[in-house]
Amino acid sequence: MRTVKGLIVILILVLSFLVTGCLSKEISDQELSSKLEQLSNSELNSLVAESKAGVPEEMSKSYQASNAKVLEKAQEEFKKRNQAPILTEIGGKKIDENSKLSFIVSAADTDGDLLTYTAESLPTGAGFNVETKTFSWKPGYGQAGIYQVVFKVSDGFQEDSEIVTISVGKGNRVPVLSFMGNKEVKENELLSFVLSADDPDGDQVTYSVDNLPSGATLVNGVFTWTPGYNQAGTYQLKFKASDESLEDTQVVIIKVENVNRAPLFDDVEDKKITEGSLLSFKVSATDPDKDNLFYSATNLPSGATLSKNGEFSWIPLPGKAGAYQINLKVSDGAEKDTVVVTITVDKLVCTTLKDCPGGYWCDTVKTECLAYDFNALYHSCDTSEASTAEECGIISVAYWSNPQLNLCGDDVPIVVVDSCSGIPKLWYCYLKASCS
Repeated sequence: MRTVKGLIVILILVLSFLVTGCLSKEISDQELSSKLEQLSNSELNSLVAESKAGVPEEMSKSYQASNAKVLEKAQEEFKKRNQAPILTEIGGKKIDENSKLSFIVSAADTDGDLLTYTAESLPTGAGFNVETKTFSWKPGYGQAGIYQVVFKVSDGFQEDSEIVTISVGKGNRVPVLSFMGNKEVKENELLSFVLSADDPDGDQVTYSVDNLPSGATLVNGVFTWTPGYNQAGTYQLKFKASDESLEDTQVVIIKVENVNRAPLFDDVEDKKITEGSLLSFKVSATDPDKDNLFYSATNLPSGATLSKNGEFSWIPLPGKAGAYQINLKVSDGAEKDTVVVTITVDKLVCTTLKDCPGGYWCDTVKTECLAYDFNALYHSCDTSEASTAEECGIISVAYWSNPQLNLCGDDVPIVVVDSCSGIPKLWYCYLKASCS
């Protein structure tokens, strides 16, 4: 599209050539150049612009030359006068991987020409906006290195450029801890696991932990712990993997399960007792977990007892002399401990009735206490009742009126039960015991 100013220039040139009478012949290159030199910068600029737009045929007539030649010579003249644009110095740039670099390119042109900006050898991922003249780049990991980017500015005829060196340093990425998950362990059992982490940059990784329980260790990434008794509970540990600049963390919950420990008997000594005497003692035990304890026994002799509190009681009667092994047990309801106690019962030696317990008489010949059994005693009964007693047999002595008396040949009333009627009858018998 022609401009008014351009048309004026053309008309002036046409008039000039009419006056000189040069329209009738082809102008030489030298003459064409000479005439173009007479134009002002603005006129020359307009002529170049019109020629590029394909100005009309009057142009070739005015100059007595083809449009192509006019344009060629006009451009040559324009280049002689034109001053190149000058880029403002950019300078080298430094940045690390995964960081953003952005800057604006600018230039000055003394002729006030319209300038265009370009960038060459852009790195992968980099961009240059020609409208805003802005370079931007965020180099990714793995792009560390040296890059040279060529920035140019042009006014259409001349240009200026600068090679900008961009140094991309190695960026540091966070090491990543492998998943460990929560852990469970019982008291007095070993818990051990190895920490591992991946560092994308290949940096050396060190491991640490917060809130380390008593007795636990973390050495070179190896966690080891044998929780002691009384350490049952839940522990929250914060593990860390660091490359000295950045770190990754992971919280692991360790649940320590309580272990029930068996109670232990305190020392229990063997016992010794004489027939007819009371044997009483209390056993005890210790439970590390402070549980309630219960006592029991097997192989208890007849008449012996053991309470749940561990209290033992026994009166071994005459005739029970010997050794007895009693199995004692203590339990906390889950675990137990056992111990064997030997009780030695010595024979009771008697010389009088007073030496024997109630219900027993003293055989002074054998010096031993014997139970009142009319089949074993030396006795004679009232003749009126003798036949009945012999026929029915005396089953047991229920009561002896005065068992501790030392009687010799006296009538002693004894209540007995016979096998005939089952009804208690009073028998008068003579004890054939020696007198002291």
